[in-house]
Amino acid sequence: MTYADQMVRLDRLVSLVHTVTDVESAIERRDRAEAKEPTLWDQPPSQPTATSKAAATEIAPAAANLRERVFGWLELNGPATDEAIANGCALNPSTERPRRIELVAMGRVRSSLHLGVTSSGRKALLWEVDPTYNDG
Repeated sequence: MTYADQMVRLDRLVSLVHTVTDVESAIERRDRAEAKEPTLWDQPPSQPTATSKAAATEIAPAAANLRERVFGWLELNGPATDEAIANGCALNPSTERPRRIELVAMGRVRSSLHLGVTSSGRKALLWEVDPTYNDG
């Protein structure tokens, strides 16, 4: 087999891998779109304490609106650290962070894989709207 024949085969293989990756991505997006919107009860509170459970019960009616607030702010201002998101949305960090975690679970937000710096000078992940998410 000549070098040119090997390169043609390699190009075909690379094309096949890209096709499989595209199909897998489409299936993943479809599965996320079909998934129901998470509630606070889809996962237990972060701390199995009475106060944490009470806080989860109290926030449940507002959770969807708060998620949209976080998502909308990230759409306009992201990528950003949790601290910046909380400040930008005028939310307590203990309210913002669980909403961002829920958005990640929904496939709407992801880590940018980059680090930012908090007001205390510490490094923190930057979060962004997932450009592959399709809410339509």
